[in-house]
Amino acid sequence: MDKVVLDALMNSDAKRLSNLFTSSIKISILKDEQIANKYQAELIVSDFFKNNKLIEIKRLPQPKNISINCLVYEVRTVKGRQRIFMKIVNLKNKDHISEFRVE
Repeated sequence: MDKVVLDALMNSDAKRLSNLFTSSIKISILKDEQIANKYQAELIVSDFFKNNKLIEIKRLPQPKNISINCLVYEVRTVKGRQRIFMKIVNLKNKDHISEFRVE
């Protein structure tokens, strides 16, 4: 899953990333938090990519004090450094993103 997510982020491909979303996802972009369906979340992430051209992406190790499965990336955009956090859940033996946060 990490390879697919990294590739989607590097190419600012919200459609490919949204294929991994659960049907209802908690999404937070720079403190604007909401629950969205898969399609709405794709539009929100697409808008973020349009307004924040990603220049550099680095995968961070999962924090040891967090008991959930997650992916954490540090990104540099034209507007500065940000962190992208994704909570991963397993549904029907397949991993999905249930939370997407940009801080």
